[in-house]
Amino acid sequence: MKRNLNEGFSGGEKKKTEILQMLILEPQYIFLDEIDSGLDRSSVQEVFTGIAKYKELHSESALIIITHYDRVKEFLPIDYEHQMDSGLII
Repeated sequence: MKRNLNEGFSGGEKKKTEILQMLILEPQYIFLDEIDSGLDRSSVQEVFTGIAKYKELHSESALIIITHYDRVKEFLPIDYEHQMDSGLII
């Protein structure tokens, strides 16, 4: 209770606690910016499994995931994909 949230956590631990917070708070709109950046394959799978579980339980919610990697599609079914090239959505 005397320390800040995520204080002393590694990058991967912080990202996992962000997913835990999402599961607890149950937001309707979720923006995740590079949630898989810097994670090993096992941690990426854990993070996206949590996101997929959330989407399964809250199908009315909207998720926007910004990433530089295609590996999100390995773990999470996506409805729409947009790509940016030279600052333009293509």
